[in-house]
Amino acid sequence: MKSEILVVEHVTKRYGKHIALNDVSFSVSDFPFGLVGPNGAGKTTLIKILTGLIKRYDGRVSILGFDPRKDERKVKSKIGISLEKPIFPDVNAIVFLRFVGELRGLDRKEAEKEAEELLKKVDLLKYKNVSLSAFSAGMLQRFSIAQAVIGFPELVILDEPMSNLDPSGRLMLVRLLKEIEKDVYLFISTHSLIDLQEVASTVAFMKKGKILHIDKIERMFSEYYTVYEIASSAPEVLAEVFSQDDNVLGLNVEGEKVVFRVRSGSDFINVLIDITDRRKIKVYDITRKTVTLYDLYKKYIGEGEGEV
Repeated sequence: MKSEILVVEHVTKRYGKHIALNDVSFSVSDFPFGLVGPNGAGKTTLIKILTGLIKRYDGRVSILGFDPRKDERKVKSKIGISLEKPIFPDVNAIVFLRFVGELRGLDRKEAEKEAEELLKKVDLLKYKNVSLSAFSAGMLQRFSIAQAVIGFPELVILDEPMSNLDPSGRLMLVRLLKEIEKDVYLFISTHSLIDLQEVASTVAFMKKGKILHIDKIERMFSEYYTVYEIASSAPEVLAEVFSQDDNVLGLNVEGEKVVFRVRSGSDFINVLIDITDRRKIKVYDITRKTVTLYDLYKKYIGEGEGEV
């Protein structure tokens, strides 16, 4: 098991009377890590504190064993950052990307080679000699990912990396993140839950400046309820019988189907087989719905909260 790469202890940040972060404490050892929550939850403020862009706050932060307030240079030498609205100087893409690679310890040839490989992976190689000032928002977003990961810093922090990307761009990014996750610790803050579920191992849910829950996705899925849709010859009977079952957290009759929300890990199917056999009920179809990260988002954050 990895040691704790990221530690946040009792961090509070105020802007006048507004509390952006309210006594936030958590630690992460299992990566890739995802941070999700509605707009205004405090995600970007937290990222700016982690990266040393904000230095005035209450509490303590440790990244790779260093405090970003006291050891700013060491922290910045070990992390790559892609902010939600990246801003770059008016230079050609390959020149700036090579420059970042050299800052991270690559020699000129290595930096040139890796820069071209990354530009190809984010579909920008044909624009390598174009000034960044001429890039569209989507192109800048893809370029920002490339500059965050060149040289393979130990920790890569991506704030809304899917913004401004079309579906093909999002697929490209997910593919790239899966490729590099073995070499770096990935921290991803995003509204794109479908894409995050493809990449993240651990997820934290944030709302109104607080971390509501943090855990490994697999464990949260196993603790969540499972949805079954059962089509049968006697839906009302099944509904009546299972309404007394403690493992059934809720049910709804829809025509000849009954939709059950069942406690994960229960023996619901075995009980169903026994009941339908004893009561001579015909089962026409059984559908099991897979739990998604969006289901967990609704559980911890609430339905209709923010963009998803």
